[in-house]
Amino acid sequence: MRSRRGRLRLRSATKDRRPLVIPSTIGAVFSFFLFVAPGLLFDLLAARRRAGVPESAFREVSRVVLASTAFTAVAAAIVVLLGLAVPPARARLMNWSSGGESLSATEPSVLIAMIAVASLACVLACLVHAFLARGVSQLHQTSAWSHVFRTEAPAGSAPYARVKTSSGSTYTGFVGTYTPDLDAAGRELVLVPPLWSAAPGKSLNPVEQWSRIVLRADEIVVLMVDYRPDPTQLEEGHGE
Repeated sequence: MRSRRGRLRLRSATKDRRPLVIPSTIGAVFSFFLFVAPGLLFDLLAARRRAGVPESAFREVSRVVLASTAFTAVAAAIVVLLGLAVPPARARLMNWSSGGESLSATEPSVLIAMIAVASLACVLACLVHAFLARGVSQLHQTSAWSHVFRTEAPAGSAPYARVKTSSGSTYTGFVGTYTPDLDAAGRELVLVPPLWSAAPGKSLNPVEQWSRIVLRADEIVVLMVDYRPDPTQLEEGHGE
C-alpha cells in the first residue's frame, strides 16, 4: 500500500509540476520575438543605409532592446485597439483589466494575440526602415579586396596584383586566394604563378622555384590590380 501510495503521490506531483515548464518555455520564445526580434531586424536593415561603427556589446544590445520595446509597444496598442472593436475580445480584456479574469500564456487566444503583436512589430520595423531609407543608396558591407578582386573583375578575367611591402620589396602575380574579412587585421593575400619579385631598389625577376607567395595585410603598403585573361581558362581552351 505504501509503495502504491508513493507512486500515486509521485504521479500527482509530476502532473502538478508539468504545466509550470510549458509557460516558461513559451514565455522565453515569445520574449525573444517581442523584445529582441523586431529590434534585431531593424538593426540588420539599418546596416544597409548607414556605415557601421565599432561599439560596445552593451550599447548594441541596448539599441536592439529599446527598438524592440518601441515597436512591440506600438504593435500591442494596435492589437488592443482592434480587440476592443470585437465584442467577445473586448469583454475579456475589460474583465482581465479589472482583475476578474487571469489570462494564461498557453491559451490559444493569448498565443494568437502574441503572434499578432510579434508579427506586427516586425512589419513596423520594416516600414520604418523603408521610410528612413528613402533616397539613400544601399550600402554593402564588403571589404575593398572582395570588391576589387571579385565584383569588379570582368568576365573571363582574373586579378593580377603588384604588391609593395613595408620592407620595400615588390611582388607580382595572379591573385590565388585572399581573406575577405572586413577587419584588415589578420588578412592574407596569396599570389600564384607567374610570379615575379624584386628586392628594394632592384628590378623584377621571375620566381621559378616557388609556387605561392603569401603576404599579410599589415605588410602591404601599396596594392595595384590589373585584370588580365584568366590563365586557367586559357589553358582549358588550349587543351580543347
